[in-house]
Amino acid sequence: MTQDVIASTFGYAGVIANLVWPTFTKRTYLLTGQVIACLLMLTHFALLDASSGAWIMGIAGGQALLAIPLGQSPKFKTIYLASLTLTPVVCTITWQGPQSVYSSLALALVCIANFQLKQLFQRLWLIAAIFAWIAHNTLIASTPALISNALALAISAWMLFKTWRSQKNK
Repeated sequence: MTQDVIASTFGYAGVIANLVWPTFTKRTYLLTGQVIACLLMLTHFALLDASSGAWIMGIAGGQALLAIPLGQSPKFKTIYLASLTLTPVVCTITWQGPQSVYSSLALALVCIANFQLKQLFQRLWLIAAIFAWIAHNTLIASTPALISNALALAISAWMLFKTWRSQKNK
């Protein structure tokens, strides 16, 4: 197998993961699904030599893990928010041009999203991050990532609507 085939395989596995995790309604499952998707897309981006995207996926996966206990320990919020400072550092260290800016913007938006304990706000911020990923993935010409973005946007919008409707009815 060539490196391009392996990269595409991980990319399409990431597509599947990105189709599944937005459908979870329990915060812990949603975040765990993000971790899995991040690992798959990290590998995809690394094999494409998109180092900014790969590093950002690694940090986003780590932040998703850090976000899981936010609801149980208020002291943990400081540690989580401190991880946001990695965004400009990674952008600078892995600089590859505009795609580095967009992947870093996506990381910052996901960090803000996962800091939210209310699912409606979390989903809104996650949708905003998808648009930054679309810009990044267009610049690196990743078909699997763009397919993932389109499908994740559709699913996330649907789940946002369902969340809003269920909270409105309460």
